[in-house]
Amino acid sequence: MCGIVTIFNYNSNQPVDRDELVRIRDHMTKRGPDGCGEWYSKDNRVGMGHRRLAIIDLSEYGSQPMCNEDGTVWIVFNGEIYNYQTLRSQLLAKGRRFKSNSDTEVIIHGYEEWGIENLLKQLRGMFAFALYASRPQLSDISSSRFTSHVSRSSHGSRASNSPLSALCSPLLIDLTKKTWQIHPLALCPVRW
Repeated sequence: MCGIVTIFNYNSNQPVDRDELVRIRDHMTKRGPDGCGEWYSKDNRVGMGHRRLAIIDLSEYGSQPMCNEDGTVWIVFNGEIYNYQTLRSQLLAKGRRFKSNSDTEVIIHGYEEWGIENLLKQLRGMFAFALYASRPQLSDISSSRFTSHVSRSSHGSRASNSPLSALCSPLLIDLTKKTWQIHPLALCPVRW
């Protein structure tokens, strides 16, 4: 299992605390001994961190956080999408280009092609991910399970997938309204 962390700063006057994100990420080193990464949005309101346990795509192209071709969609992902090869074939047939052989990249292109609701309906597996899309200003934190670990502070909201708790409920963060809500698909059972 990889380790993921996302910090969303709903207070636009404060940037994401980069040291805090790295501390949280590196606290999960046992979950991802094969590598680590971090990414911050241009406005510094969103930060993502990842500890990698390389299983499907062992190359550097499977490293995270991962983005689409133009850097407008970013993701940190933990778990496994069992039907990713089928979905990848469908996306290739629609003209999507892949740089990796990872199930993570399938989520990015699936989001771009089908939107979050249709993508979530098609994913089979056990997973948690945080996805940031700069267009439109809506980001998703999603998983195949029920409970969530999202904490709020005066500086921002933090969601992490750690040994003690899993990031599990789809959470929509609307950056324009500074609000968040549980996605309706959060109430769906695990789909195999």
